[in-house]
Amino acid sequence: MPFQQLSEDYLQAVAQDLNSPLSIIKGYATMLKDYERRMTFAEKQDYLKAVDKATDHLGSMVSALVDVLRHDAGLLKLQLAPLDITRSVSSVVGDFRSRLPGRPIRAQLPRTCPMVNVDAGRIHGVLDCLVNNAVTYSPDGQPITVAVLPGGGEVTVSVSDLGAYIPPEQWARALEEHYRYDAQTESHPAGMALGMVFCKTVVEAHGGRIWIETDDKQAACSFTLPVSNGHTPAASI
Repeated sequence: MPFQQLSEDYLQAVAQDLNSPLSIIKGYATMLKDYERRMTFAEKQDYLKAVDKATDHLGSMVSALVDVLRHDAGLLKLQLAPLDITRSVSSVVGDFRSRLPGRPIRAQLPRTCPMVNVDAGRIHGVLDCLVNNAVTYSPDGQPITVAVLPGGGEVTVSVSDLGAYIPPEQWARALEEHYRYDAQTESHPAGMALGMVFCKTVVEAHGGRIWIETDDKQAACSFTLPVSNGHTPAASI
């Protein structure tokens, strides 16, 4: 759907997605400005870490929005090159493990895997978005798995569990460009509108497919990527 034709509800959802990290940055920056002299060094460090994390999040969402706009205008240019997708998966999983040491997040990788022909930076963004959704929308302590499965001239990457408590019909609509699931609890904030559109845009621009499967226990988002020539051993994590 061209961006200029998106519904008002979707545009409001995107605006809320962008405002969420911006509000965090503003709030912590204001606290530091107004109460800096009353804070301990540890408190200041915690506030600065929160600002740093929110800034990274905002930057990634702005990049995603720009890519969606470029795609709609026919200006999205992919820098394609052979990539070992297992290394990308290992990198993203390792990053989330270090940020969330108490959360069980694992990579399920084949012993060997064909190279994929992709824009490495944008595919890394897709992986980061999907794992972040899994962390955000599943209960604390719920195991999350990122699996890689080669076959049929393509490689399939699946991220689960995206959140069993979200009704299956909600996830079935999550890839629609005008839709956004509004979690009702403070511990599971809404905000998948822009991220899922970015994932769909990037995957389909690579000639791949993306879909969501659910049952009464879990949800998983999977996408495919075309293979390149050659293969490389899977990374371990």
